[in-house]
Amino acid sequence: MSKTQKNNLLAALVFIGFFGLIGGYVSEFYFFNRTFNLGRFLAIMAILGGLIGVACWWRWRLGLKDQLERMRLFSFCLLGGIILFPLLGSWANRWLGSGPTPTPVLLESEQAFYSNRLGVIKGEKIKPSGYFLFFYDGENLRRITNKQAHITHQLRGDTLLLPIRRGLFGVRWVDKESQFHQK
Repeated sequence: MSKTQKNNLLAALVFIGFFGLIGGYVSEFYFFNRTFNLGRFLAIMAILGGLIGVACWWRWRLGLKDQLERMRLFSFCLLGGIILFPLLGSWANRWLGSGPTPTPVLLESEQAFYSNRLGVIKGEKIKPSGYFLFFYDGENLRRITNKQAHITHQLRGDTLLLPIRRGLFGVRWVDKESQFHQK
């Protein structure tokens, strides 16, 4: 394989990987909206990815003679780890975690929201785009996003059973929309 063919193959792989990464994050947003302590988890995964990226750079840097090439490799390894590891960590947390456990929580409220990139057309009947469910998990007020309303006859302070799962790394999330029950 010639050098041009290798470069073309590498460019194609980078192109596919870039758009695959975007697609992976877009598909994961649904679960990000249902995950507890997401910011802390993503920050830890990004730091871990950065450290692993630096370790990879440290291992591969000796094969490069030019300082500029070493800096390019360092940037690629560091930023690649920081960008990729939160997604991989979220997938591993979800896929390798435990099954759903019906967990009692206290209902705060459920609020409809409307979002449209183009705005509201005059005279258009507005239907909710989704619903925010607010509840207390212990002493922490949590919010998850649902596509449809689930709470019809419950009042503020009622106990709900939500299917909460604990992931591989101990990060919890609400599993499925269709399994909300009043206790």
